[in-house]
Amino acid sequence: MTSWRLWRAVRHPPYKHPVFRRTMQARPMALPGSLRGLARVRPSWWLLLVGVTLLLILRPTLHALPLLIFTAPIALVLLFFLTPLLFPVVVMVQSAWWAASISQALVSEHKQQTYDILCLFPDGCLGVNWAMASGCMRRNLMFSALSVAARVLLLMGLVLLALLLLLLGPGIIADLTDDMITANDIAAFRTLLDILALMVAYALHYVQSIALGPIIGLLVPTYTHHRVEAQLGAIGLSLAVQVGSYLLFLAMVRGVIDPLLSGPLLSGLLPPDSWLASAVQPVLFLGLLLVIREGAVTGLWRLAIQRLNVHPDEADRVLHARRPARQRRGSGGPL
Repeated sequence: MTSWRLWRAVRHPPYKHPVFRRTMQARPMALPGSLRGLARVRPSWWLLLVGVTLLLILRPTLHALPLLIFTAPIALVLLFFLTPLLFPVVVMVQSAWWAASISQALVSEHKQQTYDILCLFPDGCLGVNWAMASGCMRRNLMFSALSVAARVLLLMGLVLLALLLLLLGPGIIADLTDDMITANDIAAFRTLLDILALMVAYALHYVQSIALGPIIGLLVPTYTHHRVEAQLGAIGLSLAVQVGSYLLFLAMVRGVIDPLLSGPLLSGLLPPDSWLASAVQPVLFLGLLLVIREGAVTGLWRLAIQRLNVHPDEADRVLHARRPARQRRGSGGPL
């Protein structure tokens, strides 16, 4: 998959490349002029402002302060369980921010008339662009934080799946042995498959969203060299591709997959209450989502290569990037 190879290339960036090191040391993407003054305010003043605001809001209900203190741990627990729902949104937004940051960095090089000079490096135009994109994405700890969060969520899913297997597995096996398969057994089997498919969908969303960031960041500056237009264009295109892929998936499920499965042709082969239907539907939905999003990633990657006028061998060198020696097992290195 193109997204998997791009994700690996971002995960193992060219640490020794001078452009990567130069980008790592540069300032991150600047905020709009109207927000720069707010960014310079000390955190202590922000805390004081938030505290005064909360006192003004809660003054009529200060008698309920012990209740608020009691419910705070409950709110934290709810936030913990809502993390699986928030994580895809955070990854989507961060990918759009990375795309805007990469676009701004490339536009700045064009404005300073240093882009053509940097492209004279031996690894070519795409190698320089990719080193700059990797530097923008690895400039802070956000990439590593998302990687850790993805692993934690995957571990939580595996633990949940293992617990459900321990609870539901013996009953399903016993009914299979006695040839007494019930609707509850099929429902339990479908639940296990749905959880497994959801875990795979989470992993695909994470990998493909990470891959979309640098692709769009490289693509947008080939159309405009204006900083604000590049930033807004990168964010808009990234969110449009992300949201549009899921809307297309829902439309395909409602308009094609569901009528096909419930139609006379397949309903006889796959009865809705059968084991086979319970196994085929999650796989079919997951495959459709994979095709739609992977098609978007591959199409945008090919368009970026075409716009940059890159030879296919250059693209292969980026896609087949190997882990640096200092980052191999037992030698540490970033996630």
